[in-house]
Parts: sequence; structure tokens; C-alpha cells
Amino acid sequence: VPLGVFNLRGALFTDFGTVWDEGGSPRLWTQPGNGPRRLEDLRLSFGTGIRTAVYFLLIKVDAAWRTDLVSTSKPRWHFSIGPEF
Repeated sequence: VPLGVFNLRGALFTDFGTVWDEGGSPRLWTQPGNGPRRLEDLRLSFGTGIRTAVYFLLIKVDAAWRTDLVSTSKPRWHFSIGPEF
């Protein structure tokens, strides 16, 4: 998403996957009583970031949050130099 300022671009992203013990079956979520569904073995994160090119280097700064659909973690910051994958 071009932002139009200083060659900055924006990014939105999400990532998810499953994790469970060997020999067990994955439980994607749990729902205790009448409460909201909470992710169990399914991991989910989302984030936003900015990108800019300085000469031939692509510089990226991202903030990402983990969630279980009930609560959200504090942001985790990522700084990297290089191309998108």
C-alpha cells in the first residue's frame, strides 16, 4: 500500500498454524462453559509494518501481536533489511 510520503509503503499481515504434542490430536479451540471460543492448538498472529527503500536496501519495521481470540499480546517489534519473501 503506497503511503505517498518519503517512498514509504505499508504492510498488513497475518500468520497461523497448529502445534500439538506428539501422539495427541490437535484441539484447535476450546469453549469453557458459555464463554467465548479460545484458540488452543491453533496459533494466530497479525500485524502491520512500514517499508522503505534506501538506495538498494529495503528496510522493514513491523509490529506483530499474538491472539487467542479472547486476548491479545503486547506488540513484538521486528526490524529487517532485505527483500520480501
